[in-house]
Amino acid sequence: YPFRQDHKNEHDAMIEEFDDLVRKAKQADEDTVTDAAVELGSFLRRWLTGHVIENDLPLKAYVKRMREHARGMGGLAQESINPPP
Repeated sequence: YPFRQDHKNEHDAMIEEFDDLVRKAKQADEDTVTDAAVELGSFLRRWLTGHVIENDLPLKAYVKRMREHARGMGGLAQESINPPP
């Protein structure tokens, strides 16, 4: 994937943010638990709609093309080992 490192960095940053929100929720008391839950829910919604749907799903087509390409290359490699008569 051409933008693999950028994509990985985005995942790493989101995981770090999620971990921070989980820590905050675990430390919440009865006065702050609702705010922590809302913040965590907003993050998860943003991750699902803003990242998974817009960034991860389009990778599916790329991965499919690469698999098809690899299968084609496998056939070429096999022919070079055992050329047709």
